[in-house]
Amino acid sequence: MPQFLSLKFQAIEATLNLTMVDSKWSDEAINCFCDLSYCAQWKSVSARVRSSFNSEDGSNVRWWVDMMDGNINIGDELIRKGFAKGGDDSSNRKDGGANE
Repeated sequence: MPQFLSLKFQAIEATLNLTMVDSKWSDEAINCFCDLSYCAQWKSVSARVRSSFNSEDGSNVRWWVDMMDGNINIGDELIRKGFAKGGDDSSNRKDGGANE
């Protein structure tokens, strides 16, 4: 149906800029993220843009965001609980790597 080809985009590629503690995301880390972000519960969280950067192949812009539930930063909670560590925020960033 051609009318659906002109819909506005409803999602963008973004990252919390976290890295795994182990070689893959553990089931506990995935469950914690799902709990914190209300996965499949139709509750709202917000994203605050920290920066933008080029994808690794340079084909598109990606966004580094903080995912927030009120005053709770979900990425920081994953780090605090030991499920993730902060990623390198200096590579390919359009703002030159400065934290906002």
